[in-house]
Amino acid sequence: MAQCHLSDPSMPKSTKSHLMKVLREAGIIRNQALGRGRLLTLRREDLDARFPGLIDSVLKSPA
Repeated sequence: MAQCHLSDPSMPKSTKSHLMKVLREAGIIRNQALGRGRLLTLRREDLDARFPGLIDSVLKSPA
């Protein structure tokens, strides 16, 4: 699992929250309570079942 930090100080907190909401509602990420915080994880199995090979091709693409 990779960690993703939205640490750009120029990005408003509301924008970050909206981005996470859009990804969650689209079924891209899973949002789990973890103590006082949240754990966001990629729904890899679901995405691979629906779009075989997509995640692998994105991760292997040149930057």
